[in-house]
Parts: sequence; structure tokens; C-alpha cells
Amino acid sequence: MDGEASTERLYSANGLAKLAGVGATTIHNWTIRPARALTTVEAPSGRRMYRVSDLHRFIGQNPDLRGAAATRLRLAAMGPKDADPQRSDTQGTLAQPSSGEEAEALRAAVRDLKTAVDASIQAVARSAQLAEHTAVAHREVIAALQVVVRAYDSAMATATESRTLHD
Repeated sequence: MDGEASTERLYSANGLAKLAGVGATTIHNWTIRPARALTTVEAPSGRRMYRVSDLHRFIGQNPDLRGAAATRLRLAAMGPKDADPQRSDTQGTLAQPSSGEEAEALRAAVRDLKTAVDASIQAVARSAQLAEHTAVAHREVIAALQVVVRAYDSAMATATESRTLHD
């Protein structure tokens, strides 16, 4: 651990989730990802804790994750001072991001949203295609069943007809 990381404030999953604007379950899911997971720190108590710097790194490595753009925007709005809502700049107000940081975070959020919308549109289009294929298959099954029913009716008619002739 380097000197800066060792003095950085640690957050519980709930605390980091509140800071990031996501649910604690999301933080947990980000932690257990098989690749590029959110780093945790073991506190002296043995609890799993989180650092904001690790969250920044994680969001940078995983910009396509649901919630990543909103988290990036929220953290950028808090400023570079460890994103700690209790810390302020020298004038006693919360540090504000520069307009360039805010604009970039907003562009990233819009890109994430567009990606999600495009994926949804593709899923709906595929679903419509599958529904049409299913309808065609159902019509084929119905036509085949009609053939079977006609064959059954014909066989029954033949069987009944021959019994009445011999009785």
C-alpha cells in the first residue's frame, strides 16, 4: 500500500454505493466480477471496505457497465478531493467540476444510454423475427394436424363403413 492509498478514507459497500449513486448490490456485483473487478481493502476489523480511487479506476476500466456513466458523472460532480462529501475546498463549499469534466461525463453518460438503447432495439427486432418464425412454425404444425385429423376421419369412416356392410 502506498502512503496516499493508506490514508484514503475507506467506505463500506453501503457507503460507497450512496456516494456513487448506485445500490449496495451493484457494488457487490462489481466486486465479484470475474474480470476487472472492483478492488477491496480489508479493514483492521476484517470487513471488506472500498476506496474511492479504486472506484474511479474500476469505472475507467469498465465504462460499458450499467451504472458506470452515472457513477462517473456523480463522482466528477463531487470534485477531485477524494469525492468525500464532508471535505470541501478552501472556500468552504463543495468542489465543483470544471465544465470540461462535466461535459465529458455527460457525453459518456449519453454514449452509455445510446449503447443501451441500441442494444434494446436490436433485442426487440430479434424478438419480432423470432415471433414471426414461431408463428410460421405454428401454422405448419396446425396444417400438419389438419392432415392427421383428415386421415383419422377417413380411416374411421372406412372402418365404420366396412363394419356396416358386413353386419
